[in-house]
Amino acid sequence: MKYSTTLTLLAISTISWGQGHPGKAYSPIEKIMLVADHIIASNPYQYELKPARKKDRLTALNFVDFGRTLGKGRPAVAYAQTWINSEEAQSLTLDLEYSHGIKIFLNNEEVYRDYSDRIGKVLIEERSLALSKKVTLTLKKGPNKLLMKSETSGKPWVVYFKADQKPKEVTLGLKDAPFVSDKLAALSNWLVVGPFENPNNGNKRTGIDIVYPPEQAFEIGRLY
Repeated sequence: MKYSTTLTLLAISTISWGQGHPGKAYSPIEKIMLVADHIIASNPYQYELKPARKKDRLTALNFVDFGRTLGKGRPAVAYAQTWINSEEAQSLTLDLEYSHGIKIFLNNEEVYRDYSDRIGKVLIEERSLALSKKVTLTLKKGPNKLLMKSETSGKPWVVYFKADQKPKEVTLGLKDAPFVSDKLAALSNWLVVGPFENPNNGNKRTGIDIVYPPEQAFEIGRLY
């Protein structure tokens, strides 16, 4: 409130000066510009670019943007891997939204698949986000490897997900993952590899069913 009062007095002072300046009549927009110029000149600042803050809470809206990482415009398949660390064994339901086909593996076991040729859309409601699909994950105590396999026709290529309720002591990320430094784990929750071929066989893309090497072993340092 104190800052707001000071700003108001500054505006009055500047506008009064402008109106009384010999030979110059200021329009309302010009008066506002004078105030803005004065604030900028008297309060120096600078921009600082920083990486986007990653989310390690599953109750927040998380996403893997394959299109931004690997590009769009042609059919392709890609993989993303992370770990869910749980303080105890429990079941966890994730709400999902995605484009085109997807498979999800938990601790090397397939737990979800959908071959729909669809464009995902997050519905923003008054106090929540609505995602149209669900998958239930049975977590063991400790780290649980989560692998997502996604395919695209070349259009928007993003997978969104969030927990439908607050899980017990669960975090998402690359901390303590093999061959992943603490600096990398601080930047991202995911390891992404691709793109792989997504062949078209009789007007149907078949890449989602082709077992590419990361589906068998996600090896850091390997040239796929």
